[in-house]
Amino acid sequence: MKHTIWYITLLSLYLFTINNTFSQSYCYPSIPDSITDRNQRIEYCAQHFWDNTKAIDTNNNQEKKMILDYIYLLSNLPYETVENEIYSTLNHFKNDIYSYNYIIQSFYHFIVNQDSPFYDEETSICLVKAIHRNNNETIDDELFEQLMEKLTINRVGEKATNFSFVTDINDTIELFDINSDYIILAFINPECSRCHAMIDSLISNNTLNNTLKKDKFKIIIINPIDNQFNNNQITMPNKWIKGYDYSGAIVAKKLYEIRSFPSVYILDKEKKIIAKEISNYSIIKKKLSYFQNY
Repeated sequence: MKHTIWYITLLSLYLFTINNTFSQSYCYPSIPDSITDRNQRIEYCAQHFWDNTKAIDTNNNQEKKMILDYIYLLSNLPYETVENEIYSTLNHFKNDIYSYNYIIQSFYHFIVNQDSPFYDEETSICLVKAIHRNNNETIDDELFEQLMEKLTINRVGEKATNFSFVTDINDTIELFDINSDYIILAFINPECSRCHAMIDSLISNNTLNNTLKKDKFKIIIINPIDNQFNNNQITMPNKWIKGYDYSGAIVAKKLYEIRSFPSVYILDKEKKIIAKEISNYSIIKKKLSYFQNY
């Protein structure tokens, strides 16, 4: 998870300064002096974060800051412990339906929502598992299976799903036919204004253009909903690969979980996913900064 510098600095200060408080209504748990290891301090704080909070005032903006603090702590824990921590939090508020629902809605907004700077795929999976364990009525078995299927399609670090498409010059090729150190794979709707804005922003991105000149980075733009690609709808550089899904398999067979347009994936040389389902250009830009010195 990526966070703004001021936020990381603020919470880091807390982790080493026991007496800090974020609001008058809430005091962070006091960490025993005997715990000096940073990771152990974070784990202790996460385990005891809600000890003095019986209910959440959903009308108080400070509560949102508390939840963000807690999410930051989760982001510093090993994934194998995150599910249990979330489960404990949900169990803590289980008897207060308003607090319980507010916690779930907030977690979803900050963790599962891909446009959130706090989005994290593995933590999203932990969240769904924890909710299902804690309250089978909130996420029943059928919904749980559906959510897990969506969350585990093309996971970060795994190889992307291959598919065939027809280019704007009527060549039929597969994703895996394209050799490049890195690939930006963008699914778009040609009538989507956000897609036009994203493409314009990519065209004007100096970091990306400098990398493209080295011919080690390729951009693939795919229209998954039409059986044609009209170059007159969106103007793009000739060097970009443009195409459409002539079989309709991407959507029909759910080869990729496209929640909104544009939906951008970044792949490495082995077609493993570095980032996925990004629709916010500011987040795309942050990801591209990785290639600034490439």
